Amino acid sequence: MPIIEPVGPEESLTQGDVLRGTNLYITTGCENGVGGVATERPVNVSVVLSRPCHAVRGESLVVVGVQRISDRAPAELKTFTQIRKFLEARRDGNTTPNLFYLGQIPGEEGQFCARFDALHTITVPTPEVKRKNFISHYRIGRLNAEFARDFHLRMFRAFASLGFDDHSWMATADLEWLVKSGRAEIAAAEVGPAKAVAEGDEIKAKHLKQLQDLKDSVELYTVELARRPDNS
Repeated sequence: MPIIEPVGPEESLTQGDVLRGTNLYITTGCENGVGGVATERPVNVSVVLSRPCHAVRGESLVVVGVQRISDRAPAELKTFTQIRKFLEARRDGNTTPNLFYLGQIPGEEGQFCARFDALHTITVPTPEVKRKNFISHYRIGRLNAEFARDFHLRMFRAFASLGFDDHSWMATADLEWLVKSGRAEIAAAEVGPAKAVAEGDEIKAKHLKQLQDLKDSVELYTVELARRPDNS
């Protein structure tokens, strides 16, 4: 059950079909009252977003653009468990609602995702013979049925979920709990750099970077906590 499966040329277009070769454009240069210009996207791969009944016979298709997100796996992923969790996180997209992971695209190098924030419209010939030629020329696969269902739900979530402020959404008691925990973690980590000296500059530098990232994050929540009326 790979994400993208082969599909026969005789099957009609439907939501979740993967197309390659149709040029996609975005409007750029909207500055100083200029209406902008059409700029071609670097990857001409897309996934059909139109509902099936429209994709079958409509004169146009709404598609989502596809982009390459990496050429290779992150170097820090070493173990079976790390790689599995990394791929599952990309599949589920809990922290990236605008991205739908596709894995590999037939005939392309790297890892790819569809972008719900990159919508495009392409015209499709309506005469039956020309439509079949269009399908044969441009369609390279179709989302597996399970992923097609998830594609449908994730599309809705991408627009219906308005999100939350990163640092101010927590109840005050929860925020205090988080800040207290972060401060304790920083205090415990402060001794790390001294221990890391014996292991080499590279390990020390990595530890210092992680510690600084933690301090920066805790500081954002500390500032938010200070804004609360009962913490003034």
